[in-house]
Amino acid sequence: KTQATIWTAGAWTKGIPDISKGAILNDTYDTAIHGSISCCSLEVRNTRMLTIAPNTYVEIQNRLYNLGTVLIQNDGQLVQINESDNNSGTYTGTRFQVERTAKNIQKLDYVYWSSPVEGFNLSGINGTHKYYWDTTAANINGSQGNWLPASGVMNKGQGYIVRGPAANVSPADVPVSFRGKPHNGQFI
Repeated sequence: KTQATIWTAGAWTKGIPDISKGAILNDTYDTAIHGSISCCSLEVRNTRMLTIAPNTYVEIQNRLYNLGTVLIQNDGQLVQINESDNNSGTYTGTRFQVERTAKNIQKLDYVYWSSPVEGFNLSGINGTHKYYWDTTAANINGSQGNWLPASGVMNKGQGYIVRGPAANVSPADVPVSFRGKPHNGQFI
């Protein structure tokens, strides 16, 4: 078994991590500055921060152990290969946050959303007329499948549509900060 490499003072102690080597962040790590990484497992130590910048990624074969702060900026990606949901650590408040922004949305536009984290309430998305697709609901054509009103906590793997905020007479961005433990594993 290969020992983990530790990011400290701007360098890796045992070489750049790869999918067979664990990584420990004992210092702030920003993929915009230091680049995307792949690792077997990832530990973010207490008071440390991992920022996954736009158009970069962190790929983890197994689990994420978060004792610090993880921020995934819009168009950044956290990819977990092993589908068992074994992430652990602290994910409350801003300790794990995924920023997503729908661009140039007007008040009658609909945006499709799905929550990347556990326990996120649909009310955290600014907009009106919120729906989810129900494959068993009857529709006006006499067949099945229809959009039904949605509220409350967003379900894992469920798609939702939200109409743009009423104030968006002109195109404007709609940012959302998803906070909570990241979803991982199979979606049933």
